[in-house]
Amino acid sequence: MNWQKKARDECLRASDIVAITGAGISVPSGLPSAQEIFRGRQVKELFSKSSANRHWKEYQHLYAKIIKDWRFARPNQAHLALSSRGVKVITMNLDGLHKQAGTQEVIELHGTLYRFHCMHCGMQVGSFSFNESLLTCQICDGPLWPDVVLEGEPVRQLGMALHWITFADVLLIIGTSLSMQPIRMLPGVAKENGIPTIVINERADEWVPYFLEK
Repeated sequence: MNWQKKARDECLRASDIVAITGAGISVPSGLPSAQEIFRGRQVKELFSKSSANRHWKEYQHLYAKIIKDWRFARPNQAHLALSSRGVKVITMNLDGLHKQAGTQEVIELHGTLYRFHCMHCGMQVGSFSFNESLLTCQICDGPLWPDVVLEGEPVRQLGMALHWITFADVLLIIGTSLSMQPIRMLPGVAKENGIPTIVINERADEWVPYFLEK
């Protein structure tokens, strides 16, 4: 039995599946790579809190451009298969495609570019109301900022992510090398609990439906 057939059988038997997803799952949706988006700028620099605070207008314009480029992206077959099967998703992505696909249980570890808040009064604004002509709060004139995790800030809902994985039947790792802490520790939790782990780093829009659809 090849590994793909074995993995499919594991998924078909499972009643509680958790997926960790990264940028690779969204490539079939037409989203550019990080390198293309940031045009040579170091990702660490882009999400540096100190740098962002010093150059917030420049950062706002960059985020506005990313949203403009991304807002017509749609979930691909991998996102839809995860949603259809009721998989719990832990994502490092900011693109909101899991929620667009209808997934009910999503942890956005690094936040999302589809929600903004005023850094002074806390008012929230959806991304479709945010553009390069609306960079400040309409209530207090404070700067609007994307609801993303900047360098040095804790990721969101890590405790819940650990809980999900601890009690899962199968863990899927899709489109990510899990190279950064604390995310890279998550597969170890599955291993410690004897949970089968399936890694899909290419052609996610083909392999995820194959593994999940009954």
